[in-house]
Amino acid sequence: MTRLTLWLTTTLASLLEPHDRDAVVGDLLDSGENFFQGLRGVIGLIMRRQLGLWKQWYPWAALIGIVAIAGTSLSQFVYGIEKFYSMTTVGAYFASVEHFNGKDWTTLPMAHDIVFFVCFAAVIIIWSWVSGFALSALSGRTAWLMGPLLYLTVINFARIASASVRLHGKGAPPVPIFLLDRLEPFTIVQTLLFFVPVMIGMRSGLRRKFLTVRWTLAISALTFCFTIVLIGMSAWSYRIDTVHGTIGVYDAPALNLSTILVSWPLLYMFAVARTHVPDGST
Repeated sequence: MTRLTLWLTTTLASLLEPHDRDAVVGDLLDSGENFFQGLRGVIGLIMRRQLGLWKQWYPWAALIGIVAIAGTSLSQFVYGIEKFYSMTTVGAYFASVEHFNGKDWTTLPMAHDIVFFVCFAAVIIIWSWVSGFALSALSGRTAWLMGPLLYLTVINFARIASASVRLHGKGAPPVPIFLLDRLEPFTIVQTLLFFVPVMIGMRSGLRRKFLTVRWTLAISALTFCFTIVLIGMSAWSYRIDTVHGTIGVYDAPALNLSTILVSWPLLYMFAVARTHVPDGST
């Protein structure tokens, strides 16, 4: 067996449990199989083990609860903050000619736009991190599939649902270009507020599986505070009826179902934290 074959099979075997991984690598070294025989054997075992994982409820909870429910709601908020950034004085400040010429001191963003954007960005970062953490903790060794599914859902769902991107009709790109465009973040906002936090959250979830009750409550309290500020500012600064209209300015959090659905991973994390509390401590 060549070094390339050993490296490739070892990399693929990382998707297996440690005892299966060691057994596979050991058997390949002893058998002397060629590249294609060894690769076929490893892939076959991985597929059987991965299919076996779906007999449990954890991957389904990650797929339905995090990707389909929390992910679609998070996508709407990410799309909302992009619209807020591009259509208010915050985005206009950075896009202005005066900014690039160093003469933008007279075109500073309005104070309430800055506060709203910072709170909106903070709550999206928290939701993204929490979704990534809960996804990894739930999906386990199916995280290699769940992660990309959550990513594609968040960056594409709201845009497709709002018809801002389309496959057919006037101005629609060719199908290969359309599909390639779905694979990368559209804006720097998606990259910084969603992609980076969700990757950090997934890494943390794979390593820790659960947080302490105190940390979970602290994250929940921050999320609640930022959400309340956004709801209040939508009503007072932007004159949006967030109670009867159930929608914030530029689809920001409001008293609606989307805000509840995107926050439910916090409830899961709190429930898991409670089950791991040592006697007499929190």
